[in-house]
Amino acid sequence: MGGHSVSSMRIIDYYNIVVSILTVGIALFFLGKKVVRQKGGYPEQAAEDCRPARFFVQKEKDRLSALGLVCFFLVFALGCFLRFYHLTTLPDGLNQDEASIGYEAFSLAFYGVDRYGNPFPVYPITWGSGGGSPLLIYLTALSFKLFGVSIFVLRGTVAFFGCLTLPLFYLLVKEAKSSLSGLQSSPTGLLGMLLLAIAPWHILLTRWTLDYGLIPFTFGLAILVLMKAARKKSTGLYVLASALAALNMYSYGSANIVIPAFLLLSVFFLMRGKILSIRQLFLCMLMFLLVCAPLFLFYFINVCKLPEIITPFFSVERFRSDHTASVFLSFSDLFLRGKGIKNSKELLLYLSVGVENGEYYTYMPGYWTFYVFTFPVTLIGFVVSLKRMRKGRRERRPGKSRMRLPIRDPVPILFRGRLQRRRLYFLPSWRPSSSV
Repeated sequence: MGGHSVSSMRIIDYYNIVVSILTVGIALFFLGKKVVRQKGGYPEQAAEDCRPARFFVQKEKDRLSALGLVCFFLVFALGCFLRFYHLTTLPDGLNQDEASIGYEAFSLAFYGVDRYGNPFPVYPITWGSGGGSPLLIYLTALSFKLFGVSIFVLRGTVAFFGCLTLPLFYLLVKEAKSSLSGLQSSPTGLLGMLLLAIAPWHILLTRWTLDYGLIPFTFGLAILVLMKAARKKSTGLYVLASALAALNMYSYGSANIVIPAFLLLSVFFLMRGKILSIRQLFLCMLMFLLVCAPLFLFYFINVCKLPEIITPFFSVERFRSDHTASVFLSFSDLFLRGKGIKNSKELLLYLSVGVENGEYYTYMPGYWTFYVFTFPVTLIGFVVSLKRMRKGRRERRPGKSRMRLPIRDPVPILFRGRLQRRRLYFLPSWRPSSSV
């Protein structure tokens, strides 16, 4: 906002100022309540009864009241508006990857072959080196088949799932809040849904058809089911979560690293907390391997340079070229040339003010990747989470599910700096533990 006179201030500048003041005010209000409660000013139950949240939930039930439902649908409508308004012209023109995904989907929808003439590939290689999400390509092909070929339909597929991510995030935050404290969590979920609805990075993500566009929905759905499975210790939900996590392997290239790493950490903490049995783990592994079998076959053929498999019904192709070096940092780049430190710095900037790196389609000078108040609130949340984690270890409360900030995950540092390769980084991760 620096350098803007009052007369030249934009709507977003006024928004940032007002919401920042409100954020500080709300933080001071709850801090004051905590201080008064600790000094014996009023009992804990009285503090809970006087919460403003009571207006949004049914009495003695963790469900939205009539007012809460109205707010829910208003937030959902706002989110849908921001994702569909002038969808074909904002941003104007097609990104080269959008055009590539659209052409591949068009070819598969109406001719049953990809651009190379091979029928229904397990992993469409698009440019020859990949770069296109199989899941998104086939969903777009289905949309073309149902609604015809147009830019609106092309972009509408991702925008549709972007809108579905809003109620999904409500459920995700609600589940996390409920498992943490056992208190009413619907208002917290509603607030999380509102913040995602107006988040600049998610609006940008859902307004064009790029291969990472489905990840917030598909990965969020997998996390939600996994959290419910851990809380209920349900074998069926564990298997379903494993299948959904495997489906993410078809969503974006970097997911092939992030998803297995996430699952390994989850299994470690679930087993340590005795929340997941050996039998359940075996069934989950079996489901994961079953869903990923075609993808593993594709990678096996490419790594071993075996002949392609072309049948009338499906095909397993080989890459025509390799662009690994343009995506991942080499060992020498990471440790000897200082690119790892540079990536860490950019990562911090992405989470705060944005990075002006020449990619005009992901950054506009004067506009942050997030809102002004986002990073300070995130930092406060990170500190509070650490304090709760330490307190939980001391009290050793069994079977609690924790939301853990992804700021501690090093995986994004391995990628060459681009905002779109760090989409998973903006999502909350989850850690179950017997002592946390």
